[in-house]
Order: sequence, then structure tokens, then C-alpha cells
Amino acid sequence: MFVVNTNTSSINAFNSIRTNQSDVARGFERLSSGLRINGARDDAAGLSISTRMTAQVRGAQQATRNANDAISYLQTAEGALEETTNILQRMRELSVQSGNETLNSQDRSAIQEELNQLMSELDRINETTNFNTQSVFSQHKTVSLKQTYANGGNLNHFAVDYNESEDLSGHALGQAEAETRRDFVVDGMKSGWLQQSERMIEEDLGIIGDNDTIAVDFVDGGDGANGTLAFVGGNDPIRLHIDLNDFDNINSPDGGAAPLYSDRIIAHEMVHAVMNANNISQFDDDKRWFNEGVAELLHGAADTRLASTNVATYQSGGLALANAFDGPASGGIDYSEAYVAAAYLHQEVIDNGGQGIKDILQDMAGGSNLNTAIGANTGFTGTADYQATFQTIGEGDVFAANLRQNFVNTGDTGSISGSFFGGSVLDAESVVANNAYSTSDKKGGQRVEFHIGGNAEDELNMYVGSFNVDAMGLREIDVTDHQNVDFAIAGLSDALNYVSSMRSELGAMQNRLGTTVNSLQINVENTSASRSRITDTDFAEETSKLTKAQIIQQASVSMLSQSNIQPQLALSLL
Repeated sequence: MFVVNTNTSSINAFNSIRTNQSDVARGFERLSSGLRINGARDDAAGLSISTRMTAQVRGAQQATRNANDAISYLQTAEGALEETTNILQRMRELSVQSGNETLNSQDRSAIQEELNQLMSELDRINETTNFNTQSVFSQHKTVSLKQTYANGGNLNHFAVDYNESEDLSGHALGQAEAETRRDFVVDGMKSGWLQQSERMIEEDLGIIGDNDTIAVDFVDGGDGANGTLAFVGGNDPIRLHIDLNDFDNINSPDGGAAPLYSDRIIAHEMVHAVMNANNISQFDDDKRWFNEGVAELLHGAADTRLASTNVATYQSGGLALANAFDGPASGGIDYSEAYVAAAYLHQEVIDNGGQGIKDILQDMAGGSNLNTAIGANTGFTGTADYQATFQTIGEGDVFAANLRQNFVNTGDTGSISGSFFGGSVLDAESVVANNAYSTSDKKGGQRVEFHIGGNAEDELNMYVGSFNVDAMGLREIDVTDHQNVDFAIAGLSDALNYVSSMRSELGAMQNRLGTTVNSLQINVENTSASRSRITDTDFAEETSKLTKAQIIQQASVSMLSQSNIQPQLALSLL
């Protein structure tokens, strides 16, 4: 068909030119920008993917800067703590110097003055160390560490007189061994055994001392180990006699050696001391079972008194529970059964809506006798009624068996605050908490948050405590009195451990952040490479495409020119 009005050849050539112009323009755009995707029309899916990758890359790059800033922050903190360590070392050195009795009062005053200046500097460092105008350390003044000699080694409701100069040359162990054991016992008692026992008695039994003196001395029981371990006598002062045959310094950080543990022996005797201070005599035959049973119940005796007897024996009545109440005339009470009797009574008071043994003891401290206290706090009419009932529990009631079985299953000693009575599991080692050698940070400091990733919640948190004098428990250091030197040295040693622990944590965190920076950089590198394959122009490919498009464009223009001439051929027909 030969027409003039519609030149299809021209239209086709023009469309080809328009298409090639678009390809040429796109080629110029990609080559001039270096990007394959300059708009969503270039690659809609690729644009979405690359946008997320860009966010990840830029987030990781900023996180890298954050991590490096965090390292600088931690280095600032560590630098301050390095000087804090130097000051504490000097303070400890001065305290050791003050322990020498060749010094006179003027010498001690001079040492104390330097200590005071050093303590002021510790406070200044803690207060003024900052990074980007922000305080690095917490400013709280609550003691942040458990000190070896908490409260200066003193009790809240007693004074303690340790007979450390007692002559032990005639002791059966030999003077050297006896003195070693005495030092172990004294150190343990000063560093937490008495304090923890006093705390447990106040919290679990509800009775406290009367600020009397406990005079501690050391005896040779003459019965070797495992005889009379320790005993309390007298009222003014209350005397605590320690048989060194039974206090071996093995495993000393945990209060002695299994199964008794020295700290548990002391806890038992402290019950008697506090009872004496409250006029609850331990020598009345009719209630010795109660006194000894309660003392055993404080720290638990399921592991030492009941472990060797099987459940069947309890259930068949094999445990002669009547022995719990026998007095000295029949050879003394059975501590195993006295412990079960006290535990059973404790549970009976709770079942009657009370607090347990605490109610009985508080009534007795207020002047009631045991008979009246039992009648007032249980469903029994008094001591005789309770004892008669208790003596039958071996025939059917499995209370004692359950005490033992709980120990077998959990390791709990059956103490009044242990798992059998609803508390946490307290085993033989932990039933009396040992503060000695423990300088763990309570994390009472300020929370520092480092954002070390490109996404939400990519955070690393740590706590930086306070290192002022109050937080390290050093405010009361006073070496003008020679008697306080041991406490000062122990407190400074604990403070050094506390600071060293924080420095170790800061160093470990710096290493971790260094690893984080390396990881982030690798992440940026690989994500950028992947994004480049989506968004960046391949110049070799694009120049090839552009050249092709330009050649076709030129050919299309030539063909358009030819096609526009074709309608003129119609004139030859006219």
C-alpha cells in the first residue's frame, strides 16, 4: 500500500530514535553519576534492597565510631583507677607501718594525717574524672564491697574480747599448731563468723544481745577432735570457750572443713550467748533440748545429725525420739532428736499462724517460761503436751524423714532459713555466709550504655561503680590506735581487690570493643561490596551499551531522513 498521509516508515524510525535517545541518556546518566540505579524506575526492587544496605552500612560506620569513643571512655576510667590503685597501695603501706609498736603517738598522728590527705584525693579523683563533661564514676556513697572486716570487725549488740595473748605452750597440739589454729579462729570470727551469726540470730530467732562483752578464750578439751567443740558459760562477761582440737584451718575461706565447718560451730554457740544475754538459761535441764535444738536449727543439722539414718528407720519409729528430752541424768540429750524437736516446734508455730521459733524465743526473752510460750504460740497446752505428741511422730509422721530427704535431694542443711522452710538452698558451706575474701561489686554504680551496632538494641551495657572513700568502706580508717591497724590493712586490701576487679572488667571491655570494631569494619566492607553490585555502574558494560545505543541512534536518524523522502515518490505518479 502506497500512501502519503501516514508514513509508517517515518514513524518506526522516529520510535527507534526515541528509544535509543532514552538508552543514550540513561547511559550518560549512569556513567556521569557512577550509579546503576539513579531512580526507582532503574530498578525498583534493587533500590529497596540497596536502601536497607545503605542504612546498615552507615549505621555500622557510626557504631564503629561509637565503639572507639567507648574505648576512649574506658581508658579514661582505667587511667583514674590506676592512680586510685597507687594511692591505696600507699595507704596500705602506711597502715602496715603504723602496725609497728616502735612508733609513738606523734608518729601515728603524722601517718594518719597523710592517710586523711590521700583519702581526700581519692574522693577528688572519683568526683572530677569525666569524659565529654560527663562523670565517669558513680558518686554514690554506699559501701560497694563486702569487706573482710565489715563494721570494723565489731558486733552490733556485743563487745568482743579476744584473748589473743593466751599462753598455748602446754597445748596438746603443740604451741606452734595451737597458735596457728587460734589465729585462724580469731581471723574467722573477726572477719564474719560472729557478725553473720548475730545477723542470722536477729533475723531468724528474733533476739539480740544486750551490749555485754563476749570473752573468747581457747582451751584444750583433752578429748581430741570431735569431743566438746566449744561451749558458752557465764553472764558477765559471757565466756566463749574454743577447743582448738576441733578448729582446723583447712579450707579457711569457707569457714573450716566439712562436714561441721568452724563457722557453724560458732553460730551454734552464738545462739547460747544471745540466749544468755536474754536470761534464757542454757543450764536448766527441762529445756536443754530446746536450747540445743534451736542452736542446731539456726544453721541446720540434717547433714550432720540425720544423714546416716534412712527414711525407713524414721517411719518405723526406729528413731527413739524420747531421747530428745532426756537430761544429764540419763547421759544427756540426743542432739539429732533435739534438732528435729526444735524444727517440728518451729513448723507447729507456723502452722498455728505464727512466725515459728522466733515467737517462742521473744516470749521467753520477755519473761515467759518455755511451757507458757509453747502454750501461747501452738495448739498444745504446754511443754508436756508438745513432748508427748512429738514422741509419737516416728510411728507415722515423716517430718524427720522429710528433713533428711530434703538434704539428700538438695544438699540443704535443714536450717531455719533454708529450703525446707521455704527459703533458698543453704548447704554446709554456705549456710553461714563468709564475707572474708569476698570483694564482689554489688553493681551499685551507674549504668553506661554503648550503642555498638547499626540496628536497634545493638547495645553493650556495663556498670561503673563509685570509688570514693565511702564506697570503698575506708571512711573510718584510724591508725592512731594500734588496735585498729588490722582492720585498716584488711579494709585496704579489700579496696585494692575491688579496684583491681573493676580495672580488669574495664580492660576486658576494651578488648571486647576492639573486637567489635574489627567485626563492624568487616561488616561494612562486605555489605558495601554487596550494595555496590546492586547500585554501582559497571563502566565496561555501560560504555559498551552506550556505544551501541549511539550507533543505532545515528542509523535511526539516517533512516528517518530517508523515510521522510519516500512520500515524494507519489509525485511521480501524478
